[in-house]
Amino acid sequence: MELGLSERWILLADVTNSTQFFWELTQAGAVKPNALFEASSIYSGNMESIFNMMANLPQDRLVAQLGNTMGDGFILVGRHGHGVTHIAQDAPKILLLAKWVKEQCDRFLSVVRQSIISALERHQTPRT
Repeated sequence: MELGLSERWILLADVTNSTQFFWELTQAGAVKPNALFEASSIYSGNMESIFNMMANLPQDRLVAQLGNTMGDGFILVGRHGHGVTHIAQDAPKILLLAKWVKEQCDRFLSVVRQSIISALERHQTPRT
């Protein structure tokens, strides 16, 4: 394919501070391995829920699909198109989609954060 014949937008997203979060979990896990296992399982299940949500995006005004998952993040791939018209039509919709994705992920993460805190408390794990 020649460059410029078809263009797609992509939206990259990942969980903020996930490296710090996993470092804190491993510190707790050094003292209580079962706490690490339970909290990591809760977190992984949450990420799977987010990926499933992204795979089933609302298709009302913007064609997008889940392009790839990467640990704690994902790539959304937009529809094929070309030129300024394509970009001008999709740009506002992409921004609205990005806002929706952030709101949905924040909702998932706020629930899982409390579940993880509860799991660590059940195991009487010191928190950093």
